[in-house]
Formats: sequence, structure tokens, C-alpha cells
Amino acid sequence: MSRIKQLEVKALEAQKKAIQARKALKTAQSVAAKKNAAQKRKDDTRRKIIFGGFMLNKVKKDADIERYFGEFLRTLTKTSDRRLFDLKPLPESTNNIPRPKEVNQAI
Repeated sequence: MSRIKQLEVKALEAQKKAIQARKALKTAQSVAAKKNAAQKRKDDTRRKIIFGGFMLNKVKKDADIERYFGEFLRTLTKTSDRRLFDLKPLPESTNNIPRPKEVNQAI
């Protein structure tokens, strides 16, 4: 094999290795991004659980907060959300009732 052919082969092999390295880096970055996103979701869920537990304890002790909690429960219209709080599903005709104006502004 001539010297030029040998250099061409080595150059092609180097290009192939560079492409493989870029693919591996891209895959590693994608995996890291997915792990980061999953951890953010877990952290957000944990934050909500902790805060929710705190608020449920407050509801038991404070009448004003209990009133707000009752108001909150009345805003739940999705059957799956109501089930989480041991509430009966709303009748079909009331499931699509618009929320009170002050509740919509708070969201």
C-alpha cells in the first residue's frame, strides 16, 4: 500500500473515531438531561407533599385555614382530583361549571 493510501486510511479511521466520540457524548448528555429532569420532577413532587402535609395539619388547628381548605375542595372538578381528597365525583352536569372569578385569578 502506498504512503498516501495509508495516510488516507488513517484519516478515515480518525474521522470514524471522532464521529463515534461525538455520538457517545451526545448520548451521555441526553441521559444526564433526562436524569436531571426526572430529579426536578421528584423534587417538585416532594416539595408539594411536604407543604401539603403542613397545610393539612394547619387545617386541623385553624378555623380560617379550614375555611380556605373547604373553598379549595370546592374548586376540584376532575373526578381523579376529587378522589385524592376522598370526595364524591360531581354530577356530570356540574363537571364543566366555570370556576369562580377569584379562583381563576389565583391560578
